[in-house]
Amino acid sequence: MPLQRDVGWPKATGWNKTARTIDSKHSMVRIPLAGLAKQNQDPSPNKEKTDEEAAGEAIVWLRPDLDVSKEVLVLVHLHGLTDRSADPFAGYRENNADPKTEESAEARKVAKEKKGFVNPLAHKVRDVERDRIGQQVEAVEDESKVADRQLIAVLPQGTGKSQKKGEPPQKPGFGKNFDANATVDEVLDRLVQEKLLKGAPKQTSIVLSAHSAGGSTVAKTLEAGHTDRIGGLILFDALYGKANEKDPTKTDSPQRDQVISWVEANCHSLGRVLRDSTKTAQEKDTAVYALPGVRGYWESGYANTYRDLQARLNAVVTKEIPADFRAAVNAKFVITQVKTTHDQIIGGNATPGVSSGPMQDALHSRKDFVAPAVARQIQRKTPGGPTPAKTAATVKLTWKGELKNAAQLQPVLDRHPEDLTADIVEKGHTVETADTTATFDVPPTPASHTYTVAPKAAAPDDYYLPHSRKVAVEAGKTTEAEVTLPYNRSNVRFTERTWKVAGIDVAKGNNVKAATLFGRSVGGGLNALTSPRVAAANAWFTGNASPAEQAAATGSIVSITGQVKRTQSRGTYSNHSTGVAIDINPREDSMQNWHVKKDDKHHAKAMKLFNTVVSQPSLLDTIATALAQIVVPGVGNLSAFRNFDVWTERDRDRLLAASHRFTTFFPDYLAKLATQADPAATVAPTASTVMALSATELKALAARARAGRKADVSATLTDIADVWYEVRAWVGGFVITNKNDSNGEAKGMLRGDFDNAKTTDPTLRSKGELTGMISLHPAVVKALTEGGWSWMVDYPHDNEKDFMHFEDRTAETDLKT
Repeated sequence: MPLQRDVGWPKATGWNKTARTIDSKHSMVRIPLAGLAKQNQDPSPNKEKTDEEAAGEAIVWLRPDLDVSKEVLVLVHLHGLTDRSADPFAGYRENNADPKTEESAEARKVAKEKKGFVNPLAHKVRDVERDRIGQQVEAVEDESKVADRQLIAVLPQGTGKSQKKGEPPQKPGFGKNFDANATVDEVLDRLVQEKLLKGAPKQTSIVLSAHSAGGSTVAKTLEAGHTDRIGGLILFDALYGKANEKDPTKTDSPQRDQVISWVEANCHSLGRVLRDSTKTAQEKDTAVYALPGVRGYWESGYANTYRDLQARLNAVVTKEIPADFRAAVNAKFVITQVKTTHDQIIGGNATPGVSSGPMQDALHSRKDFVAPAVARQIQRKTPGGPTPAKTAATVKLTWKGELKNAAQLQPVLDRHPEDLTADIVEKGHTVETADTTATFDVPPTPASHTYTVAPKAAAPDDYYLPHSRKVAVEAGKTTEAEVTLPYNRSNVRFTERTWKVAGIDVAKGNNVKAATLFGRSVGGGLNALTSPRVAAANAWFTGNASPAEQAAATGSIVSITGQVKRTQSRGTYSNHSTGVAIDINPREDSMQNWHVKKDDKHHAKAMKLFNTVVSQPSLLDTIATALAQIVVPGVGNLSAFRNFDVWTERDRDRLLAASHRFTTFFPDYLAKLATQADPAATVAPTASTVMALSATELKALAARARAGRKADVSATLTDIADVWYEVRAWVGGFVITNKNDSNGEAKGMLRGDFDNAKTTDPTLRSKGELTGMISLHPAVVKALTEGGWSWMVDYPHDNEKDFMHFEDRTAETDLKT
């Protein structure tokens, strides 16, 4: 074929006619090159699917702003088979108007041969439509979280011929003696000649990637030793295997074996360097960087060759690499199962996580497994002397456990000493395993690393929890950092130790059974000793609450939790741990049914506002006071709630009434404050309009009041702004949704926010709604307290209230007898 110097493929009329982007939303340019001599030269016509041929052709994906003076990563990706009806595309050749494929036939069947049927694969190309290579490469970011312009994708067009039964094997699909190095050099030269690059990049690293039958060419490349610039492999269902004839439980796979052999040879060479006492830490660090890695992705159809591939690679590392370096080397080899079909495995599907874009996932982790060009030049001792090696940074981490309430819990550690062996984990990969101290080298870039110290001890020795620490590093220097592992309040030894200190019989403490209150199952169950009070509460509920009240009360319970076997956060006994207490509807984010404490400034500010509003006289209070003043001039506010103080109040019914009173009175109260702050407002504030204000608008009103010399109004409005989220939840309602937050807890939303979100998210649902600061139906509180449960609003001091918490003090006493 004569050498073609124009961009575009012969006979192409669409995608492969000239260079183009996908559309105006994408910046990467798709460049069809023809006349290439270093790859397949077989035209391999495939009339069933395409009018285009395959000889000497490739697709290149390139960013227009690529900087040739910097290192460039070149992805060379080899497609799979193309000539079967099961193959929806003929490589990167554009499909004709009606390609004959199984996928097309199924679409035609679904359409029931309707007149005007359009083949869904018509005039599509695989790299855009199915593999989404350009889209995924374009989405890869650099360390600055901007698009990485230093990536090029080269997609050679192969024959993709399968071996027919009774016929000799086909020639390699990408040409005899395919060499990725030679292919990349030829393509880069052509891009310069076509003025699509300003010059050939000085440093390139190649990632050789393959899908399905493309793995055959990868194996032949490794066997032939064409690996000078191969910095890593990405294998998508690319290792074919079949059952061993003598032992069907085993799988024969020459392709898999060739990859493992290549990895083993590289690790063996690296191991010799790492064991060489004459080598400096810097030289060993450089050698690790220079090791080419592997990323593998597989779906269930390739389980026979991929299921144990990770274990095989780990075994190679264990055999060849000294223990101190194994974690770093193991991170070079990661095999991942994805939830896609075989044909979707490169481009992914609509599911979350890796399966949404496996190729992008691999390229995202390129710094972790692809050997950089500089490191390879050092390893190969290029003419002109070695490039100065990178200087590693060193991190020294030390850690200890945090023990709460040592006076009571230290005996646990004396009898069962702590094991502080831990994995040091970064981005999901274990970089080191040690006991209390770990020293290891890391790349100097990025300049900041986040390490999680994850204790390995299992229950009942799990005294401490994992903890992360951000560490700044600098080349040639050692950074020391200390980590304190948080106390694990769920440790069974710590928990049962607090029982013994409290005089509780351990057998009784562990006698927890399933329980039901008001038709709702109690999470975690309750201690068997609470059964009489459970029965009494349920009996009062059904005997004294009307059917309507019962339905409303049961519906108001969003969560009810009994036993949680753990200590309090400070390491002391919790009656939840023995199942003699329940918590109902607690929400810290909206401060509803919460454990409020006077020494918490935010809690104190919210309760101060609560007291002020509850103490306001109602209309009836005002009328009664006015009438009384006729008889007794000068008589004060006759409201039963004047000077109300939530901290000192212990009466059940008054607390419930106070919560309802706040919800009812607050909008009018705020409207009066807003009027006082800005009496000249164009539109007078109302009870409904003020509830739609933002915290910023409330602070602006406070500023106007301050300017008007109304210091008290200004201070009150400022306090309201500081607790505005909670107040809006109390008054307007707080919806518990079917979505979870980052901690796995049910996400709560203000009623207005929930209603707005539902318009754009049809999957959003309500699991229940909380109203009021005390978001408990009166029938629930009355049933529990009349049934013998104590509501934790009766602390002997006036510094806290635990509105969520009810406890069976009789059962707690019986635990000790």
